[in-house]
Amino acid sequence: NLLRAGAIDEPLANAARIWVGSELCAKIVRKNRRDVIVMPYGVDPLEGSTIKPSGSLEIAVFGSIEPRKGQDLALAGLKLLPSADRANIHLTLFGRPLDAKFFARIIEECRGNEKVTYGGELDREDYYRTIASVDAVLVCSREDTAPLISIDALSAGRMLLLTRDVGTSAWLTDGVDALIESKANPEAMRNLYVRALARRSDANELGQAAKQCFERNFSRAAFFELFRSEIQIAKVTSTDNTGTL
Repeated sequence: NLLRAGAIDEPLANAARIWVGSELCAKIVRKNRRDVIVMPYGVDPLEGSTIKPSGSLEIAVFGSIEPRKGQDLALAGLKLLPSADRANIHLTLFGRPLDAKFFARIIEECRGNEKVTYGGELDREDYYRTIASVDAVLVCSREDTAPLISIDALSAGRMLLLTRDVGTSAWLTDGVDALIESKANPEAMRNLYVRALARRSDANELGQAAKQCFERNFSRAAFFELFRSEIQIAKVTSTDNTGTL
């Protein structure tokens, strides 16, 4: 909205370098600055437990309860599953309600479905423990630049389920370090559930590849290496163009 209104045209024009968190953001900013740089976040890793090969596949969705985060898509996709597959999945939604009407709809659906639980809002420590213990993390957002939840899931070696509408997918290879569908819709959620069930026998190998992706792209070491090089470039650019950083 700020870009469309022209409210930040001057800061964008004067900045020596423009950094964004993902390619999804870059596409928006690139209309004003073609030299925008994608700077992935650098975070501390989480340690995850071994993913179990049997029993219900425990899938968690973390995020504020609002249409943008797509919890309704996750529930709709569950309904599309064959009954045999649905019987092997348990979905838990965690998050703070931000849209009262949407939240009421989600809670009503949870009450009528034994395969879904609303786990409420988590503090930081409970969030860390939960994400490290579930089998898979689903990011069902209709659009999300690069949610930290997806990065934490990679670091903990979880099976990460998401779509190309989530910016983190730009660093991932479908079937290698995550399971990825093209668009956020109920059919995509169904496909992710089916594929997650099919990958249970090698889920920990998928998780190890996820950890490697995290180390290459989202670890603090990777961030600081890129950050230092960008600072040097920004200094030179600022001196040459008399811009501001």
